[in-house]
Amino acid sequence: MQNEIIHAFLKEIIASPWRDISIDSVARNHSLPKDMVEKHVPRPMDFFGVFTKLIESHVYEALASASIEIYKEKDKVTEVLMTKFEAMHPYKYFYAHIKNHLFDSADVSFTLALEEYNALARLLRRYVFIRENMLDRLKIKGLYGIYALAVEAWVKDDTPDLSVTLETIDNLLRKGETFLERYQ
Repeated sequence: MQNEIIHAFLKEIIASPWRDISIDSVARNHSLPKDMVEKHVPRPMDFFGVFTKLIESHVYEALASASIEIYKEKDKVTEVLMTKFEAMHPYKYFYAHIKNHLFDSADVSFTLALEEYNALARLLRRYVFIRENMLDRLKIKGLYGIYALAVEAWVKDDTPDLSVTLETIDNLLRKGETFLERYQ
C-alpha cells in the first residue's frame, strides 16, 4: 500500500499546485482509503520524508552485497552517490518537476532539502564515515552540496550509464579535495 500512496502523491504533486494537495485530494483522486493515506503520510509535507526513506532503502539494498569498505574514501563516496542516483532513476520525472516548480515554495524546498540531507548523511555515515569526527561531519555537509549540484546534471543526463553524472561528481569531488588540502 505504501508504494501506491507514494505514486499517488507523486502524480498529485505533478498534476496540482502544492497548495491544493491534501490527504483528501490524494485519497479521492487516486481511489485510496483516506485512513491508509493518513497512516503512511499524516500530512502532505510528510510525503518528502517517506519518499526519501524509500530511495534510501533502495540504496541500502543495492549496496548490501557490495564490498565498498575496501575502497578509498573518494571511491566510496562516488559509489554511494551513483547508487543513490540509480535508485532515484525511476523518479527522475519527479525530480525534474520539483526543480522546475516546487522550489518556488520555501517550506517545500526546505523540507525536501532537509530530508534529502538526512538520508544522504545516514548513507555516508554507514558506508564512508564510520567513526565520524568533526572533519567527517564537515565532509558530509560538503558532500551534500556536491550531491545537490550533481542532481542538476543527473536530471539532464540521458546517457544509459549516467556518465555525465559521474563526470560531474568526479569534477566536484576533485574541487572539494583541493579545498580540503588547504586545511590539512
